[in-house]
Amino acid sequence: MRNSYLRTAIVFLFVAMLSSSMIQFTGGSHETIVPAPTRDDPEPVEWVETSSLNWSTYMNSTWEAVIDHSMMNGSLSSSSSYFDPYFHHNSTVRNAIDSAPQWLNDTLTWKFHDINSFNSWKYTSLLLDDSIDPKYIDEIAFIIAYLNSDYLNSYWTIPQLLLDNVQMMYHVSSEVAYADIVDTILSDGRHSTVVYKTPTGDITLPEEIYYWYLVMPRSELEQAAYINTTDFIETIDTQEGHFWREFLYTANDTGFPVLRDLLLNQTTLWNGTRNQVQGNGAVGAVTDWESRVMEFRFEETMRRDHQ
Repeated sequence: MRNSYLRTAIVFLFVAMLSSSMIQFTGGSHETIVPAPTRDDPEPVEWVETSSLNWSTYMNSTWEAVIDHSMMNGSLSSSSSYFDPYFHHNSTVRNAIDSAPQWLNDTLTWKFHDINSFNSWKYTSLLLDDSIDPKYIDEIAFIIAYLNSDYLNSYWTIPQLLLDNVQMMYHVSSEVAYADIVDTILSDGRHSTVVYKTPTGDITLPEEIYYWYLVMPRSELEQAAYINTTDFIETIDTQEGHFWREFLYTANDTGFPVLRDLLLNQTTLWNGTRNQVQGNGAVGAVTDWESRVMEFRFEETMRRDHQ
């Protein structure tokens, strides 16, 4: 039996190695050529849409979802043991979701399922606050929709920080000459981005870059929180704590330049000159400020804070 298995394996191995288009067997006095089988290309298929179904649901490992296709009329229907992610929220959360631009509604709906009830009221109150300038709401809603839930549920991340973060962006935009935040109202709500001035013309930053890399209150690994600059720990006291966006722009330590003062003199984002600091727009000004306030070296006792 064992030898029989071995012979079978050798035959299959031999067959698998016959990969040329012609298979040639050579005997003592004759030669047989067997052409390899061919297969015609299949005829192209033209797909015709008979019905469609747009369905959003929240599922876990124990639930089931069924999409049924009717042979009688070709229609589709759905059924599942699920809850509607939007109507599962109370009216306050739904109103907060509705107050945001429509293009963020679905993501906010899911995110509020990840924010615990103790913290959700903080963010719904922020979105529903009529005293907040409406032009800030898309940025605030984006942060809530996409900031990690662990941070939104953190004791140190408070709604005032999200508001301060966005207000500071618009404040800087109103002060500097090389950048303007622009808002556009589309069918799915308000969209924002920034337009930079350069010697060759204006540059509009792609929307996803604006929201993900400029609006987000985290630039790397730091906690989205106010920092007490005395002991360098998180605080929820907005009077004694500083947020990095405001602190870096206005910090006025003796013997060091103020970033704001350097940027107010710039009329362009970048003048396109490589390896030059002076007279090279806002990029050159930031490079100049950075080289004068930071120490690029390492010692065992030095801190490496992310803020």
